[in-house]
Amino acid sequence: MLGNLNMWHILIILGVLVLGALAVGMVIVVVILVVRTSQKKIHREAPPKRGVEPGVVDARSARRGERPLTSTEGPQTQLSQQSSPELWGRLVARTFALANVVEGQSQVSPASSRAVFLADMLRERAPETSLAPGRRLEPVHLHGVHDTSIHLCLPLIRGAELTELGWAEPHQYEDFGTEFLVYGPRTERELDFVLSVIEESIRFARGTDVTSRSV
Repeated sequence: MLGNLNMWHILIILGVLVLGALAVGMVIVVVILVVRTSQKKIHREAPPKRGVEPGVVDARSARRGERPLTSTEGPQTQLSQQSSPELWGRLVARTFALANVVEGQSQVSPASSRAVFLADMLRERAPETSLAPGRRLEPVHLHGVHDTSIHLCLPLIRGAELTELGWAEPHQYEDFGTEFLVYGPRTERELDFVLSVIEESIRFARGTDVTSRSV
């Protein structure tokens, strides 16, 4: 049969086949583009979890990503996902700029740690509100720049909530169940949130309200 076809007929048949293949390919490309566009639109329009505005960290927002690694022996330290030195320095500065907060050497932590003391409250109202019961009230201390985690005291329920949300874990050497390690912040919004948790700890030490604000 092909022997009866001249060259023009053969070229026309090949052209039709090529055009058909190109048309099929274009349809496939269009379908892929439509699917990808739909997926991006769905991702952009997905409502934020827990009724929180996108990017906002509030008192009951989950921390993003995996938990950092922490030590299991010796002083409890954060081994991964530490704050940058710049963020850590600003957390320290903002902590010791809080009202009636005094910087000091921790009574129970390595020398690189900075204790949060209260100028107007030297003794704890209850031992579970201090990391150094029986000594000067120390509700919080911040670990050094190579660690960047924070030890602090919180009501048991609030500390358990922050642990469930991925911000904290129980203190390795807890005495009352109110001592927690809070992970160092990785972003500006996390810095604001961690600072608000430090403020919660101070209010717990004073016996006042302990709920964090949205940041």
